[in-house]
Amino acid sequence: VKSSDESVQFNLSARPSTASDGKGELWMTSLSFTDEITLSDGMTFTSADAVKAALTVSGVTISDVTLTNSNKTAKVTWTKTSTKLSNDEPYAEMDAFNETATLKLNCINFDDSFQSGTIANKLSVKGKSYSGKEYDLGNDTASVNVKAVLPKFDQISKTIVKESCTSDTYSSSGYFMKGDKVVFKVWT
Repeated sequence: VKSSDESVQFNLSARPSTASDGKGELWMTSLSFTDEITLSDGMTFTSADAVKAALTVSGVTISDVTLTNSNKTAKVTWTKTSTKLSNDEPYAEMDAFNETATLKLNCINFDDSFQSGTIANKLSVKGKSYSGKEYDLGNDTASVNVKAVLPKFDQISKTIVKESCTSDTYSSSGYFMKGDKVVFKVWT
């Protein structure tokens, strides 16, 4: 799991667990993934469409995104079809799936009071055999901590507003008098 100011990455994988035991594997025609991404307090997803646009997983097309839990959980589904099929029947074990999912954080609203939180990921995998039977292949979880990022300022200036001014004119006196107000301008 990695994080930057603009995105988080999760490594997603599904591979045969019995190959080293010499027990043989189920020959799958496809793998179905359900990825639940849950945000902690202070964060919500903007919309299902925004999550779908912000999430990329190499080698797959995301089929569906639904939001639950007051937009704090996104349930994402996709299917990876085996490349080792002939007439819809496998001629070899499906290759292991090992890809990186990148979620751009522009699909998340952060509350004004947000300081830090967690983005949790739970991946569940099901395999579909050539006979059509579906098998639960397990799940795994990971999480990443995120912190509020302070904006970068290029320039900060201040101006004194005289209490006696009746318009939006500003004083350039450079000193304060009782009743004066200070206006700060920030450029990013």
